[in-house]
Amino acid sequence: AGKLAPRPPTPLYPELGAPSTSQTPTLAPIPTPRNQSSAEASTSSSSTSKELQE
Repeated sequence: AGKLAPRPPTPLYPELGAPSTSQTPTLAPIPTPRNQSSAEASTSSSSTSKELQE
């Protein structure tokens, strides 16, 4: 159990974890702040500002 537990996760994690970890932090922080900040922030700010002002 001790050897089987760390062994399967080791090969599975590097394969599934490597791309997931690389894509998650890379795609998450890059598109998230850019898309949300640009699209959501602009839309939210514009909508909120317009709604509040109007």
